[in-house]
Amino acid sequence: TGAIEVVEINLEKLFSDSESGTLKPAAAYERICGITPPEMQAGGDMALDGGEEWVWFRVGKEEASKHLPGGVEIAKPFGPRNMGAGPAGIAGMNIHTGEIKYVVSVPFQVGHIQSNPWMPGQIVFCWETGGKAPQRTWIVNADGSGLRPLYPESEYEWITHEAVISPDEVALAILGHRPIPGVEGESRPEGTDVKGANPGQETAWGPSG
Repeated sequence: TGAIEVVEINLEKLFSDSESGTLKPAAAYERICGITPPEMQAGGDMALDGGEEWVWFRVGKEEASKHLPGGVEIAKPFGPRNMGAGPAGIAGMNIHTGEIKYVVSVPFQVGHIQSNPWMPGQIVFCWETGGKAPQRTWIVNADGSGLRPLYPESEYEWITHEAVISPDEVALAILGHRPIPGVEGESRPEGTDVKGANPGQETAWGPSG
């Protein structure tokens, strides 16, 4: 991580030239919108805002810690993959001017940054652990206000693969691969034995999966 280029690609021109057999070098279809400041340690998670003026990206621990309110407890790694520790943050770049603005810091690892295509200025992201998280889905406004869990989950729920599907709807998966205490029965089919290939069957994630 470090400084990254935000690049706009003219797909209409690219596809047209591809169809006509007149492809040019990559630079002919690219426009560099800007370069993120190295000190922000920008990551690859990136999403174009619904208003198509800003692109949101992940910020590294050092920069995120500067914007985190005092007294906030920093999350430790969660689960057997040793991921999820914070802090992390989200910032944005104006794709027309290159302007950078900071959005929010959180005490955990950020992943899966998305925008709401119907609602400019609305950002959805997750607490990334590589598997089950204590609270997977989050939402925040582009001005940093309104930070909250998107789907408040229980200890025994494994939430993943969230996706904005309408102006006010998000689809997500709630996984359950192990028996839940108190609901076992002879008529219930057994789970598929994947011998550790499926993280949802690793007990180290806790009472979920």
